[in-house]
Amino acid sequence: MNFVDDHSAVVKMQELLTYLYTSSDLATRYIQEISFRKNDIIVQPNDSPNCFYLIR
Repeated sequence: MNFVDDHSAVVKMQELLTYLYTSSDLATRYIQEISFRKNDIIVQPNDSPNCFYLIR
């Protein structure tokens, strides 16, 4: 089993965001920034699994 340390995970997330942002077409189609407050529920149990979240 391979474990990813926190720094490595942050670097990979930044690489993905950078890749998506470099193409304005990808950015406008696939990136949506949403703000949440502490203790907000982000995903409900019955939500459709057609996306994933990158949490900064």
